[in-house]
Amino acid sequence: MGYDLHITRAESWEDSGAEDMLISEEEWRAFADAHIGELDAIAAGFFWFEGRVVVRGARREDADRLVGLAAALGARLVGDEGEVNEPGAFRSWEGAATSRDGSRGRLRRLFGRFGAG
Repeated sequence: MGYDLHITRAESWEDSGAEDMLISEEEWRAFADAHIGELDAIAAGFFWFEGRVVVRGARREDADRLVGLAAALGARLVGDEGEVNEPGAFRSWEGAATSRDGSRGRLRRLFGRFGAG
């Protein structure tokens, strides 16, 4: 089982579905459409699920980009264990996963275009 990152407005990614913390699916789709180039430049899978965006298979070299994308959504990048990642201080999974196939544009291949999980 892999280690996921979560783009969320909640203190804990597990609370992302709270009404006042929610990233709606419509908001995510509009954001993804507007930032498709940035998302495709990151070798990871993105999908919306229960008020948050789950990032699967991220690489350490994409850390600051992911933090920036989260900030652009008015959110934070949080790891499975609750660690908050900030620019230049990427705390998630010290062993930093590498892309299984090293490819770009996995967003479309893994989840259609921006499908829900």
